[in-house]
Amino acid sequence: MAACGDLQQPDPPAFDRLHTITAPSRVLIAGLDHPGVVACGHAVAARLPHCEPSVIPEADHLLPLHHPDLIADAIADRVSGSRGRLV
Repeated sequence: MAACGDLQQPDPPAFDRLHTITAPSRVLIAGLDHPGVVACGHAVAARLPHCEPSVIPEADHLLPLHHPDLIADAIADRVSGSRGRLV
């Protein structure tokens, strides 16, 4: 089991290939989510070479529904920061 072991799923092959993704990325982690889900977010972010993890302390599992403005801002910020970069 990976860091997401609390979910009782076998390690998906994609998890071990995350390091091959070279595009700038950001993992948004809801601070009030289940601890296992938070751990998964950090594990995914750690494997992505050009990742900026962001913890939203006041967010729960429904981050996109409760905080769409934060999602939109995070996407816009990451996209604008990667302009001109060849991936």
